[in-house]
Amino acid sequence: MHYQARTGWLQVPAVFRGWGIVASLFVSEMFAVGCTAYAFGLYVVPASEELGLSRASANSGLILLMVGMGVASPILGKLLDRFPARNVIVIGAMMLGAGFAVIALSETLWLLAVSLFLLAGPGAAAIGPLTASTVISRWFTLHRGKALGVGAAGTSLGGAMLVPLIALSLDYLTWRETLLLQGGVITLLVSFIAWRTVVSRPQDIGLHPDGADAPARVDHCAQADMKRWSPRELLRSRDFWCLSVAVSITFGVSQAILVSLVPYASDMDISPQKASFLVSVSAFSSIIGKLAVGALSDHMNKKILMFVIISFVFIKLGALYVQPDYMVLLMVLVVSGIALGGELPVWAALVAERFGAASYGTTMGLMTLINTVVNIAALRFIGDVYDRTGGYDLAFQVFALTIVVALVATACMTKVRKA
Repeated sequence: MHYQARTGWLQVPAVFRGWGIVASLFVSEMFAVGCTAYAFGLYVVPASEELGLSRASANSGLILLMVGMGVASPILGKLLDRFPARNVIVIGAMMLGAGFAVIALSETLWLLAVSLFLLAGPGAAAIGPLTASTVISRWFTLHRGKALGVGAAGTSLGGAMLVPLIALSLDYLTWRETLLLQGGVITLLVSFIAWRTVVSRPQDIGLHPDGADAPARVDHCAQADMKRWSPRELLRSRDFWCLSVAVSITFGVSQAILVSLVPYASDMDISPQKASFLVSVSAFSSIIGKLAVGALSDHMNKKILMFVIISFVFIKLGALYVQPDYMVLLMVLVVSGIALGGELPVWAALVAERFGAASYGTTMGLMTLINTVVNIAALRFIGDVYDRTGGYDLAFQVFALTIVVALVATACMTKVRKA
């Protein structure tokens, strides 16, 4: 339902409440990803120098964070299907803030590791894409892809906006002081916005998805939205495993490439400035992709769209393998970045389409755990390959084979029945 606000002689149509919730979750995702995955590298050098850690040991902190997020995801998914999402976000923001505070004040490595695994990881997961996509999927059906794309853009913008601010803070404060400040902002700002604005379902306040005046007709998708899947049923589902395999491989390969992009460019005698520009271009392109491809998924077969997205990863790997000149590499990263940016909203839309809004949290939580395991394996693999061979060619070849597996898994997903 839409409302109109009167301002003198002018009638201003009010925006559907769901879009306000998307905006709130956009901010939450921005902090969840921007202050963890994107900003982690800023702390590696100062923290390792003070604590006497090797680079490899310092980088293990990111793996601990990812494991904490992955292990917590199935639990969070269950909670999101049963309790108000704003409670989950508020508690998550407090956990992430507390985790940063404990790390900043810690003098022992074991306490730092425990904080990353038990506080920062689950906290970041609770305020991140899992929660955001769960809530957004309940507020939208016809415009679900577009809304998921807008929300997911917050993950990329977190890297573009927050990383420079954190880097600026490190010029004036110690890494411990910056981490304390970061944790305080997340705890107060994210908690406040979520508590004041986030509502789990439109039905909770007398509305319907997409702002419709009446509930949508009961077709296949509506029936899927109402069904509750148990974890056992999900693990026996062909679509669950096909989608999990396709998405986890694609995300894992893409993350491994992104982390290795600067050293790869350095090996090609590309300057650090130009190499960092490649990363920035990839991030900016992914924002465009999240918005454009997310909106496109409302009008296209999502299975076909996912197949196209994964195909671009194969093309990207081929380009990296032949080591093109800088301008060709730049163009490949722009095009593939746009395509890959759409993976997160299309994945979320496919989960909602096939498993429904009622079980979305449980489904996405289990898939996120699988995704985390594959991501960590891919990151470890590409590093080991470089250490043993002095290059990335073997990694690119193996990744290309895994992408073929992802394409086959996508093709094996069942066809959605239309009413």
